[in-house]
Amino acid sequence: AIPGPSEMPDRVLRAMHRGAPNIYEGELVEMTAGLVPSLKRVARTDGHVAMYIGNGHAAWEAALANTVAPGELVLVPATGRFGHGWAEMARGLGAETQVVDFGRNAPVDMGQLADALAADNDHRIKAVLATHVDTSTSVLNDIAAMRAVLDEVGHPALLMSDNIASLACDVFEMDAWGVDVMVAGSQKGLMVPPGMCFVFFS
Repeated sequence: AIPGPSEMPDRVLRAMHRGAPNIYEGELVEMTAGLVPSLKRVARTDGHVAMYIGNGHAAWEAALANTVAPGELVLVPATGRFGHGWAEMARGLGAETQVVDFGRNAPVDMGQLADALAADNDHRIKAVLATHVDTSTSVLNDIAAMRAVLDEVGHPALLMSDNIASLACDVFEMDAWGVDVMVAGSQKGLMVPPGMCFVFFS
C-alpha cells in the first residue's frame, strides 16, 4: 500500500457539487488570482509558482524542460521508485543522468553526494534532482543538508526538489533551504482532487 490521493475534506467535496463556473470572468478568475500567494505561503517562498493541468509527472517534465537542455547532465540521488522516475523523465527529454541509488530503506548519504559533486570538476552537472519524500518508500530526505553540501563543495548546480508526497505534510522551507525549483501535486497534502500540479521556482 502506498500513499495515494488523500481523503478530501467534506467541505472540498461539497464545493465540487456545483455547476461549472464561467472561465472568463467572475468567481473563478478572482479565485485563481488568490491561489498564487496561498500556494507560495504553503511552499514558504517569495519566488514564483506555475500551475499546470497534469499529474506529478507533468510537473517533473515542466521543471526539467525549463531548466535543463538536451545533453546536459543531472545528478539524481534516488531513494525509491520516484527518484528513478524523475531520472527517466530527464533521459526522455534528452538529458544525461547520473543516478546514485541509495536503495529503499535509507535517505541520501551526504558524504556520497559530496563525493559525486566534488568529482564533477568541470561542473557539468546542471541540477540535482532530489526527492523530499518518496511516495513508494516514505523515505524522508534532508533537502537543507543537500543545499549545504552544494555550497560546501562550491558546485553551481540547481537544487530541485520533488515534494509531490510531502508538501503540506512535512516541514519544507523552500527559500530558507535554498531550493531553486520544487514540484508538487494537488492530490496529497493539499487534499483536493488530482489533476493539477505546480512548479515553484526562485
